[in-house]
Amino acid sequence: MSDALLEARALCKHFGGLRAVHGVDLCVDRGEIVALIGPNGAGKTTCFNCITGADVATAGDVRLGGTSVVGWPAWRVAQAGVGRTFQNIRLFKEMTVLDNVRTPAAFRAGYGLLAAVLRTRAYRASEARTEARARELLALVELEDAAGARARELPYGDQRRLEVARALMLEPRVLLLDEPAAGMNPSEKGELAELVRRIRDERGVAVLLIEHDMKFVMGLSERIYVLDHGEPIACGTPSEVRADPRVVEAYLGAPAEGAR
Repeated sequence: MSDALLEARALCKHFGGLRAVHGVDLCVDRGEIVALIGPNGAGKTTCFNCITGADVATAGDVRLGGTSVVGWPAWRVAQAGVGRTFQNIRLFKEMTVLDNVRTPAAFRAGYGLLAAVLRTRAYRASEARTEARARELLALVELEDAAGARARELPYGDQRRLEVARALMLEPRVLLLDEPAAGMNPSEKGELAELVRRIRDERGVAVLLIEHDMKFVMGLSERIYVLDHGEPIACGTPSEVRADPRVVEAYLGAPAEGAR
């Protein structure tokens, strides 16, 4: 039996006759930073959607800590320990930065509706803990000074980091990042890589990321899975994947020999 923290086995997602994902195996162990890469349309985000419950897999299995989560709604997968960000940023743009981070805590509120209406001692204590936790996460992503600003007022790179802080609010065991470096300049990407390492090292959160910037991926990931047309074509260390002729062909559109 595998002791992987997160594991997909023979994962498939078909939309009618389109095989968006077919036969994907991947695993993320505790303390790992793993990447899922491939050309546009390779099925990477569909894999994320199947793992997080946004889509129901056509076939195969997804296991978190040895428990199958296939068929679970997205909110239940999140509560079980899977956090994620999105390729297209999904923040509550008119809410403050602090309130964006606080929002997921509603899933674990330690009080009922009546307590909230009456603002009981339990309600106030729970809200104080939530705010302290949210401010701690904003400090982690270096946005504590922007806590009172509206999310839409943040620069693009800061909005990306805010989404990471919000994903961490439920204390996930594994964090899925969908193109977290998209639109960032080289300096911002370097800072993001350090943030991901701190999340792993200081918070004990494993990371699975999708990213198109190969320099970013190769410098950050310990293992890499490669998809092409929805199917796995390679898996290994960054150096192994970089040298794999199937990967070269998938990205360059020609056999590796012809690409030299």
